[in-house]
Amino acid sequence: MEITKDIFSFSVVLLILAASVVHCESFLEDVCDKDDVECQHPNDSTVRGQLQHGKSSQKNVLRRIRNISLLQCVKECFLTSECIAINYRKNWKVCDAVGHIIDNDQALVHEDGCTFSEISTWSKSFAGVCADHNCATGMKCVKDQYSNKGFTCIPAYCEGPLPEIQNAVCTETFGLYRNLGTGISFKCKDGLDMIGRPFAVCTENREWKFLFCCREPEDGGWTVSSLLTDACAVGVRISDEMVSMMMCTVPVIQRRLDGSTNFYRGWTAYEEGFGNLTHNFWLGDSLTYHNGGMFSTYDRDNDIFFLSCAVRYEGAWWYQRCHQSNLNGAYLSGKKSSFADGVIWKTWKGHYYSLKSTKLMIKTTVNNQRYNTHFR
Repeated sequence: MEITKDIFSFSVVLLILAASVVHCESFLEDVCDKDDVECQHPNDSTVRGQLQHGKSSQKNVLRRIRNISLLQCVKECFLTSECIAINYRKNWKVCDAVGHIIDNDQALVHEDGCTFSEISTWSKSFAGVCADHNCATGMKCVKDQYSNKGFTCIPAYCEGPLPEIQNAVCTETFGLYRNLGTGISFKCKDGLDMIGRPFAVCTENREWKFLFCCREPEDGGWTVSSLLTDACAVGVRISDEMVSMMMCTVPVIQRRLDGSTNFYRGWTAYEEGFGNLTHNFWLGDSLTYHNGGMFSTYDRDNDIFFLSCAVRYEGAWWYQRCHQSNLNGAYLSGKKSSFADGVIWKTWKGHYYSLKSTKLMIKTTVNNQRYNTHFR
């Protein structure tokens, strides 16, 4: 009889405890956000992955999604190609889909109000038909009833990380991310002026486009050319190398150091630019700066001579009858016996000396002329 009483008492205690848990969780459902299972069911470890509170990964954030719950954040990571983890900031309802860390700095950083979780600790059921998608880099999976797979892949973020910008600082509250069509805000470092709009944008083709340049204030000396300034301001795409090497602070459109780069090229090559910014290169389409002369190449003769000066002297320049300078001529390096071919600047070395190095720079002027071309 005593044993039966004890068993009955123990059962009553269990029922009371279970009822308390149910009551507690019912109360939590009233005060917690929708879909915030961790908040609603704090004692149920089966409904969530492993969470690390007060931690975040600020490396390789692929996408940043706002105004979604924790579980929606988990789902977005499953849908996003190459996503391996999430940062979730509950107070802001901000979700980061985090990709693989390329370098060795994989340690998480402390961040109050942020929760980090590896997606491998969650069930793939969150992704539905996209659970086993194989979308390529820069894409995300979406449900598609017309596909035989039940899903399709659409562009979602830039394929590569934002190139390092030496003269500007990101001003995004939680750091860089790569959302398609989103502008990442920047400011220039102290002492530099910004030209254009302060954003780097991931374009529809999943490549970066810079809408600004940082440069030193004009003081009458050598400054960035207006051509490059205008190009940046209207959003002409600047390559990664150009951003890291220039950021519009080096007003150089041509350089010759040796004979490794062929400057005897056609019109399209000069229009688009070629070469290496650290070595020999031609940058931009500066076609009409040589005292009104028209720029000529071997496949487009715009000079006023009866022969093609570009073909005759194996170069590309603002030839007239033909030239007194020919900085894009053949690299012959020093004294020579032939007349006017090579890298020529007549008023300095004459027609029988091919310069060993050159740099063509642009200087802004205060008169009505927009550009003024100088040589060094």
